[in-house]
Amino acid sequence: MQRSSGDLFTVKSNVIPIENDGQIKYYVSIWVDVTEEKELEQNMKYYTAEVIRAHEEEKNKIARDIHDGTVQELTMMLMECEEIRKNNQYYKEIIQPINQLCTKIKCVTEELRQISHELRPGLIDYYGLIPSIELLVEEMNDRNGIVCNLDIITSERRLPNEIEISLYRITQEALSNAIKHSKAKRASVQITF
Repeated sequence: MQRSSGDLFTVKSNVIPIENDGQIKYYVSIWVDVTEEKELEQNMKYYTAEVIRAHEEEKNKIARDIHDGTVQELTMMLMECEEIRKNNQYYKEIIQPINQLCTKIKCVTEELRQISHELRPGLIDYYGLIPSIELLVEEMNDRNGIVCNLDIITSERRLPNEIEISLYRITQEALSNAIKHSKAKRASVQITF
């Protein structure tokens, strides 16, 4: 609606029929100015989207830092340990601890790679939602003893990045909950565009 000043405003209207002797005699229309509520709702949606975007950016930064920093350093340490292990000039007493150290470094490196991947799968930025969920399902089948199927019902298409990330996170959380809290042997992910 438009005010006499020319400003636009939003109204919610309710129409109530008034009857007399079973016949509708007239209607009463009640209009309520809901402009402020609509603006608050839009602001809330905007701020929620911004918080999610900032949260995802931070996850992306942490994932990159883990992968490009810590994982690379551990890989260098592992290579140094392997070099010491290969060199026969060292005493046999230190070979066993070196082997154990190499094994521990490999485990920590793999755990960090997994954490980095879970924080922000790089696939989603480059290839989109479907390849990312396909990898998620494949990893679930490989690691968790639960059979998970992925069905794409209609033709795939790219969605805005924020939506793809949100859908990925929802799927990730749902599958994680199925593993942690359910005794299910099977899970199914169905996507319809």
